[in-house]
Order: sequence, then structure tokens, then C-alpha cells
Amino acid sequence: MIAKEEIECRLAGAKIETRYEMVDAMLANDIPIEKIAVISGIPQEEIRKRRTQR
Repeated sequence: MIAKEEIECRLAGAKIETRYEMVDAMLANDIPIEKIAVISGIPQEEIRKRRTQR
């Protein structure tokens, strides 16, 4: 059986991954980093790193 803590950890990881997928989609549509940061809650520096990795 899976412990409640493990389930919560997996859900949190999935939520984070979904946010990064959203960031990638917004970057692909040339949305300004400042707006992406506000919408996603991800720091601008992290978004800049993702943009350079694309």
C-alpha cells in the first residue's frame, strides 16, 4: 500500500511539472517572462533558464 505522504508527494510533483509545461507553452507563444512569472508563480530566473534550454 502507498502511504498518504507518498501520494501527497507525487501529487505535488505532478502539479509542479504541470506548471512548467504551462511555462513552456507560454514561452512558445512569446508571452513576456514577467507575465509568465505572475501567472505561474515560478520565479523569473527559473523561467529565463527554461527559455535558454529550449
